[in-house]
Amino acid sequence: RVLAGPNPDVAGPAVRLSVAAAWDTHEQTCDIVVQEAVAVGLGLSGDDLVVRPTDEGYVVAWPVSDRGLARAHLEAVRAAIDQAPRPEFSLGAPQPFELLDPAVPCLAVSGTNGKTTTTRLIAHCARTAGMSTAWSSTDGVFRDGELVEAGDFSGPAGARRVLAEPGVAFAVLETARGGLLLRGMSVRRVDVAVVTNVAADHLGSHGINTVEQLAMVKATVVRVVGAHGWAVLNADDPLVRHMAQQTSARAWYFGLETDVVGERYTTLREGRVVVMGDLQEDLGAVADMPITIGGHARFNVANVLAAASGALAAGIPAQHVREALRTFRPDRRLSSGRFNCWAVDGRLVILDMAHNTESLRELLTTARVLTGEGVLRVAFGTAGDRDDEVLQGMGFTAVDLADEAYPLDKPGYLRDRTAEEMRAQFTAGMLVAGAASTQCFDSEQLALVGLLDRSDPGDVIVITVAEQLQELEDLIVSRGGAEVDADRWSGA
Repeated sequence: RVLAGPNPDVAGPAVRLSVAAAWDTHEQTCDIVVQEAVAVGLGLSGDDLVVRPTDEGYVVAWPVSDRGLARAHLEAVRAAIDQAPRPEFSLGAPQPFELLDPAVPCLAVSGTNGKTTTTRLIAHCARTAGMSTAWSSTDGVFRDGELVEAGDFSGPAGARRVLAEPGVAFAVLETARGGLLLRGMSVRRVDVAVVTNVAADHLGSHGINTVEQLAMVKATVVRVVGAHGWAVLNADDPLVRHMAQQTSARAWYFGLETDVVGERYTTLREGRVVVMGDLQEDLGAVADMPITIGGHARFNVANVLAAASGALAAGIPAQHVREALRTFRPDRRLSSGRFNCWAVDGRLVILDMAHNTESLRELLTTARVLTGEGVLRVAFGTAGDRDDEVLQGMGFTAVDLADEAYPLDKPGYLRDRTAEEMRAQFTAGMLVAGAASTQCFDSEQLALVGLLDRSDPGDVIVITVAEQLQELEDLIVSRGGAEVDADRWSGA
């Protein structure tokens, strides 16, 4: 793919080539990239290339300055790889896949929405307790708050990288659908598995066509918990609640809406997060936990319940969990890209990686509460590997919940679709919801500029981000903007 701006591999516009082949073919691939660059008139050397392994093979990325030449170069590289001798680009003979046995407390977090936030919050609990902690997520591998390696490491490669960190006392593994389907679990067992929810997302990919099938994939993490461990399950989601039948582990339920019962469960009582059953704990007022935006962000209240349950199940003392919930903030340091709030010329700008219908609904529902008498505007988009129903659902939801809604292009995330296809599906959903017009923006950055220019003080602007988060933050700062302290809503 040709990427329009900075990304985890290159600090600027780039080409990213994903290769599904054995790692030992990467040198030949790099040679092809350099050779074809010369052929199309690009000055590129091996030193310009960034190469890293992935769950499916490896990625080669390189900087570009001319998008037209970049596309010609990429097509030439693809053609050259297709013509390369098959033995050199085959996966080779099957090799034994050695499962890891974690030597430290190890948690796996799965689900459709909330995985990264829950992973980060559990890791924050462990760090608050003084433990050296490593975790993997869609943003990279981290050790004690420092980035070890950038990229999507929500699969086996991330787990192996985390567990290879020397001196780590606690490990948290975000475990996504793609890695489970392509490579399975890389660990033989985990002490605690957390499943946040299951919703329609990525359907039609890798043979998964229904939400029920997706739930079976997500439940993999539950099936590898030992009999003395815990399966932390969302009682509000029937597909997740029933995962208790697929494990020999004990079930620890959490929920906002269901009358949660069981051996042990975490819920809300009179605005406070409490653990009930054979363990009794009061973890504090939800309105005083910054990530909940004064209790208004119900999706993050659910993430708090999931993370607190997971941390306690892993043996982290309640006093440290309580402190962690009071100090974890939705800012770019602790929770980058997840409901990050900025003040710009009297406007509230919210940057969030909502990428499907359900996450967009939760995002806009919370933003509406914060809008007051102002106007709520949203620029939204997602990756092209979502089915038409999700894209149309996002369009409908944006119009239904915001005062003004605008689709935006994400050129680096088209995934074999065209921008025109994406816009058509978004627009179809918007028209069903009664949209009078469907103006589109060509990028996240242009969307923010456009919405800032047409808004007034007191308005709220929501941008769903995927590829230009850093540019948006830089743009906001250049206009005199600053992050909003989440304590602004505490106790509201």
